[in-house]
Amino acid sequence: VGLMPIMAERSTDAPLLKPAVLSLAFGVLFALFVSLLMVPALYCVGDDLRASVRSLKQRLWRKWAGVVPTVSAEKKGIAP
Repeated sequence: VGLMPIMAERSTDAPLLKPAVLSLAFGVLFALFVSLLMVPALYCVGDDLRASVRSLKQRLWRKWAGVVPTVSAEKKGIAP
């Protein structure tokens, strides 16, 4: 928003400054997008991947160790 007056300027010096101002403004918008949207999204994706790998490791360990997970009567829907 602070660069808008320079972008709208029509004086003879403005054509020399406009390319620098435009690149600076779009750089700030890009950094805003990356820091507020992409970084948190990548943290969420990384957390989901870590949970998936942990779950896969646990399932493989149980299978390798010969431990079969049992399902309780409550989870089967059988009343005691």
